[in-house]
Amino acid sequence: MIGGGNNKSISLTLIITFLLLIGIPLLIIVGLVWRYSISETTENINNQNMNLARSLSGQIEGYFETAEQTANNIENHLNHNQSLADNISYLNSILENNNRLKSVLITDNTGKVRVEAPYNLGMSGLFKRLPVFNDDQVYYWTNSYISHRDQELTAEVVKDFSEGYIFLEIDLTRLNQYIDGITDKHDLFIFDRDGVALAGTIAEPIRQQENFYRFDFIQSALNGEEVVTRENSPIHHDIHLISSTNLDRLGWAVAVFMPADEAYGLINQISQIMLIGIIMTIILGLLVGWRNLNYITKPLKDLTEETEKIANGNREINSIKDGYLEVNQLSESFKTMIEEIRENELELKEKQEELHASYEQLEALNEETTAMNEELEASYDQINSQVEQLEKIIDLTVNLKVAEGIDENKFLEDLLDTAIQIVPEADYGSIVKYYQDHAEFVYSIGHDYNILKDLKIDKEIFELESKDEITVINHIYDTTIPYLKARDREKFITATRPIKETMIFDLYIDGEKMIGLSLDIKEDSNKYFDRNSEKSMQAFQNLASAFYSMQYYSKLQSEFQRDILSAMLSLLSIHDEYTESHSQHVAELSSQIASELGLSNKQIKETYWAGLVHDIGKTLIPDQILNKQSGLDPDEYEVIKNHPRWGYEALRTSSRLEEIARYVLYHHEREDGKGYPVGLSGDEIPIVSKILNVADAWDAMTSKRSYRDPLPYEEAKDELVENSGSQFSEEVVEVFLKLYEKNKFL
Repeated sequence: MIGGGNNKSISLTLIITFLLLIGIPLLIIVGLVWRYSISETTENINNQNMNLARSLSGQIEGYFETAEQTANNIENHLNHNQSLADNISYLNSILENNNRLKSVLITDNTGKVRVEAPYNLGMSGLFKRLPVFNDDQVYYWTNSYISHRDQELTAEVVKDFSEGYIFLEIDLTRLNQYIDGITDKHDLFIFDRDGVALAGTIAEPIRQQENFYRFDFIQSALNGEEVVTRENSPIHHDIHLISSTNLDRLGWAVAVFMPADEAYGLINQISQIMLIGIIMTIILGLLVGWRNLNYITKPLKDLTEETEKIANGNREINSIKDGYLEVNQLSESFKTMIEEIRENELELKEKQEELHASYEQLEALNEETTAMNEELEASYDQINSQVEQLEKIIDLTVNLKVAEGIDENKFLEDLLDTAIQIVPEADYGSIVKYYQDHAEFVYSIGHDYNILKDLKIDKEIFELESKDEITVINHIYDTTIPYLKARDREKFITATRPIKETMIFDLYIDGEKMIGLSLDIKEDSNKYFDRNSEKSMQAFQNLASAFYSMQYYSKLQSEFQRDILSAMLSLLSIHDEYTESHSQHVAELSSQIASELGLSNKQIKETYWAGLVHDIGKTLIPDQILNKQSGLDPDEYEVIKNHPRWGYEALRTSSRLEEIARYVLYHHEREDGKGYPVGLSGDEIPIVSKILNVADAWDAMTSKRSYRDPLPYEEAKDELVENSGSQFSEEVVEVFLKLYEKNKFL
């Protein structure tokens, strides 16, 4: 046999190809058409049944509309005739001509019965309970009830008129006859507001006064919704198509029931036709495919036999004529190829010996090249790994340049994440933060941090023999778990995974133990921490040390800056007795608003500092203007308006205060552009300056000044709301009001 490896039948391959390219797509298309047809047909059937329910509902509404028209006629008669005898005669004639009515009562406005028909009801002089009409309600329909006189199902319609009320009792038992007259193909039922079956084409539920309110299609219809559902009928106890709608006049529901087989008969017919079509298409495709496959595979089989002869050394091949043109051409090509093979065999044989000698030489060179490639690949992998490790460490190092703005926990998480990636032996890891008398887990990988974060462990348990050195400990749990408190031991064991070896360091800054970072190898691992791992760990210890050192010195620098600004404020307080406390209040309120707005930590700090020094320019305003007891004249007010610019000029000389100086410059700008000193508006004003504007105005209004008493909080709040969008930022005022409601600054 020629060839090896994959010996798939060409017939099978062509059949599979036919199925993949034609059969399966055809089935998918037919299936989609089938599904679309069924979906469209189902929707049409549902719409038809809903239209039927609406039509029957309208006809049933007519049954009760007659009673309302009768009430109108009675009202017209009563308005023109006050004779009791005539009224009784008139009402009796109405009952004789309308068998749907059982009785008629006329009451005064207190509910006392004045006229009754039939006269022998025995209601004269009694009182009827009066319904409560809505403002736009003309008729009031009661729910169904069993009449105490004839024990039959009854409902009442009530109409008020100038002299009192008209009560008409409706005989609901005649609804069954009416329903039989308007439908003979489907089962129809009427349900009152409590879901009780009042009338229908099947007597049993009516006779038993069965309640169907628990069914969704009844509740939906009673709530004014139209519903078409296919479910098990509570009346027929098999699958039905149920269409339900609301009787607007009475607040009752109508439901039409159709057997599912009858309703979806057309869908079943479509399904059968489509299924037969699919089967016939598959059979026809297989027959046509089989004929063509045979016409292809027979010549190919003959050609295969000829090639086997060639493989056995026979260089004679017969032509094949009984096939497609392409197969015959393939046969002729084989003959031409055999002739060329004959000519080339001799030439190839001569060169074979030369190639054999060259092959041995090349094989030796190949072995040498392979060894060099393997060595280069190993070196490349090592270099690539070192580059990746270096990049991760560089990322952490770059972050140290802005250590003041980095969240401590975020840095520690990044530190542990990077350490786990760089130290290949590590499977788990954790970081603890040391406090005065205990330690807390701030992050972990592999262990259950959700449990660990709630533990407060005595810091002495984690004490290492060598401070500031990398320590490797075998089975670290042996030296920790026995010393844990009973309440913490079980949680600690549950949260941590078994560990074989741990590499750990504690970080000290100025003799104070700050954090501890540990990397763990799992219990069943065959790895160990080596010298390279300890070097990497030392790098992470140095990074952590640099981070905390920079934070420490940044804190010192901020405190120094605060002292300078506080000194400037103290100088201003000598000049203006209200400024120091006012500046502190504005700073605190402004930073709360900035935090609520979601500004960054850096912006929140800048907002606080800007609040402290926003009035620093007032040191240049003369005392007689700044502390004047009465109102300012125009020239004096122009002097006051210079204080934002003077404060800006004083602060911007420091590069670290340049941004704060800009916020101070614009803190009296308005949203509508009518502020000072520049006249900015809207988005031209920095958000921090907008915050200062609101906080400054609030504290000024609610603080006592030499020339006026403070405003009440509610009055000051109303001022901010009234000027929101013109003087103040709407966004900032909205956040201020949230804080005000929470009493966060009162």
